[in-house]
Amino acid sequence: MNTFGNLFRITTFGESHGPALGVVIDGCPAGLDDRRGLYSK
Repeated sequence: MNTFGNLFRITTFGESHGPALGVVIDGCPAGLDDRRGLYSK
């Protein structure tokens, strides 16, 4: 796992050479519009 950031903490996890990857975003205020289309391709 790798963690980046101060205001929001972004932690990535997954397979090093496989198709699975995930991210956890900590520190988001309640009610924040996540607009999921911005993060996925």
